[in-house]
Amino acid sequence: MVAYVYDMIARRNPVRLSSAWCSVLEGTSTALATNAAQVIRTALDLPPEAFTYLTSHGALDQQHVRFFAGLMDRLHDPDDQAAVDARREHGL
Repeated sequence: MVAYVYDMIARRNPVRLSSAWCSVLEGTSTALATNAAQVIRTALDLPPEAFTYLTSHGALDQQHVRFFAGLMDRLHDPDDQAAVDARREHGL
């Protein structure tokens, strides 16, 4: 996996790596934190106050995703834009 990262940076476009990792890390944790909190809370019949960390973490990650998308939208190099667009097309 480390070799893949170095290859992506050295031989391809480092923006591809950034867009993939940030999308997966932030997007996945958003979905997992929010959904996990709801499922566990419902299953254990606990109050919403018992899950403030998970629910706030999911909300915070949504802000991170928007921030990252804003950064990617500011790229002007055609190769960088293509790298981001390729990841978006695949849902990453």
